[in-house]
Amino acid sequence: MRIRLSLNESPFQPSPKAVELASKYAPLSNRYDVSELRESLISELSRYSKVESEMIEIYPGSSYCIVLFLIYAKITGLPLVVPFPTFHVLHQLANSYEIAVKAVELKGKEFILNSEELLKLSEGSIVYLSNPNNPTSDLLIEDEDLISKIASKSKLVLLDEAYFEFSGKTFYNLAYEHDNLVVLRTLSKAFNIAGVRLGYSISSKKAKEIFNKLRVGYEIPIMSQAMALGALKDIDYMRKTVNSIILLRDETRKRLLELGIWSPRSRTNFLFLELPMKCVDVKREIERSNIEVLCLSDMLEFKGRFENWMRVSIGNEEHMNLFVEKIQQVLS
Repeated sequence: MRIRLSLNESPFQPSPKAVELASKYAPLSNRYDVSELRESLISELSRYSKVESEMIEIYPGSSYCIVLFLIYAKITGLPLVVPFPTFHVLHQLANSYEIAVKAVELKGKEFILNSEELLKLSEGSIVYLSNPNNPTSDLLIEDEDLISKIASKSKLVLLDEAYFEFSGKTFYNLAYEHDNLVVLRTLSKAFNIAGVRLGYSISSKKAKEIFNKLRVGYEIPIMSQAMALGALKDIDYMRKTVNSIILLRDETRKRLLELGIWSPRSRTNFLFLELPMKCVDVKREIERSNIEVLCLSDMLEFKGRFENWMRVSIGNEEHMNLFVEKIQQVLS
């Protein structure tokens, strides 16, 4: 069996509670919607996020919300401001949709954000920020005032907090102050249900309406909602698995640093590595051991810029021991 360390999935199975609720609601899959299930899910997300239910919206994966965000950019003709590099799918789709993009280059091996440039470009634009950032792994912004200034200048801000549970940093409270700020989250990473495809946002009613006007409706399968509700009802399980991933992440990073492989601090469930040789050459060798990783140079948007950079998801202890062992063999 292949060891997939390329998609930032969890190495842990879903909570038993999630599986239990999937079984409970399976007989209702002949329906497009079960209102009491949907309402229970939104209520549970509201409780978990510490906001009113009216501020919660659910999506078939957080990526779906990103697509809606880009459709809005296309319709309005507004330029899109993004850090570079950031989530590769956003770069790819913005290019496919022919959206004007203003990129703020992240600086140095720590990938530091130029906040002054970001603020300048934000004026009258729409802004996407992944915090912590994928693929660079660390927080881009820790200053609440900066987020507030960006929201004040721009038309719409999508703040992607997909890795919130691993960073512990959130700016959800600013959605009360800025009706153009949408905080986006997912249950794919920390809640161990990537295959369920359930994302949610925290925002004002006005921001929700912007996206909802672009939706078909009834996009989220009943089984996905059921498993999401079950996962949210087992917060202890989520926290246990997140803590395990964080401990293994930090231990793996330490071992790689000792091998001379640079990796910025990670506040996610993955590491971003600068190798002493081309990533594709290392990837080719470790794939012989059935280990899958991601080379940024494999993606058109990053070609020629990050030839030595690899993103590796944190698997279980056995996976990470084998990964480090094979990396050491290739580089020796």
